[in-house]
Amino acid sequence: MRTKKYIETKLPDLDGKTYVVTGANSGLGFQASKILASKGARVFLACRSEKRANEAIEKIKKEVKNAKLEFIEYDQSDYAKITSFCQNLAKLNIKIDGFIANAGVYFPPKEKKTKLGYPLTFGVNFVGVYILIRNLINEDVFNSHPTRFVFVGSVAKALAYPKTFDKWFYDDRVNRNFQYSYSKAGITLLSTYLMNEDLNNVPEMKFPSNVEVYYTHPGITNTNIVRSNEGGFGKSFVKVAQNFLKIFFQSPERASLTMVKALTTEKSGKNISIRPRGPFEISGLPQPRKMNKINKITAPRFMDYVENELSKKSI
Repeated sequence: MRTKKYIETKLPDLDGKTYVVTGANSGLGFQASKILASKGARVFLACRSEKRANEAIEKIKKEVKNAKLEFIEYDQSDYAKITSFCQNLAKLNIKIDGFIANAGVYFPPKEKKTKLGYPLTFGVNFVGVYILIRNLINEDVFNSHPTRFVFVGSVAKALAYPKTFDKWFYDDRVNRNFQYSYSKAGITLLSTYLMNEDLNNVPEMKFPSNVEVYYTHPGITNTNIVRSNEGGFGKSFVKVAQNFLKIFFQSPERASLTMVKALTTEKSGKNISIRPRGPFEISGLPQPRKMNKINKITAPRFMDYVENELSKKSI
């Protein structure tokens, strides 16, 4: 009930606004798309599968009459398709008011890697987003229109304490929970880098002045990011894990509010994160909080490493 009331009373009318949400056919992306549509926004569901996206669209339309939803192909695991996505988005020549970079994987089969040789979790969740941003800038997708770019992090980033960043990019021997935490720590540092002009010395990674960067994380939630068919889990484990999450943590709908709040808040996104207000940030309604100062110290060193690493791959 508190979630429904929050949506009704704390979020503004969004008629005439246009948003893009990656990974929008399920989980947090689906819930964010539904909330945005319920407030009158036009939403592009950026997904790998047109079939799943259309199923999500039909599901939302059953609850939100006259929802304005469209599919656009986006595969964050395929870097060539990321480029095509940005080119296609630019060709639409639409005024995008907000972009939620939500797509990601949690626990893919351990042996899987990207075409560039990175463990799939880090290769999709961090490198894919990095390449996405570079292409959005290169294609001038936001075209001088005031836009908010929303990063989606995780409390799991707290587990990432590497001695060198090599481990983040290449160590597929570590527990995949740690691979996930590395990827989300990378997202935190990337967002810090982009929201602070004084740190950013890479022209290809400078958003134009019309784009404002926000960092969010959803707490811990019951989403179908844990799936047996894509995550390498057995069905029994999936059932137990999802029931556990459902009992102890917040719903995907409430968790997605941090992302939607970032699109609609009057507060500047600079050096704040929008996180659940509950104990340990596990659950609760959205609340802006200052980002950890250590991120500003670490971000330039990390980005120097990233630029050097990806230059070897001709990216």
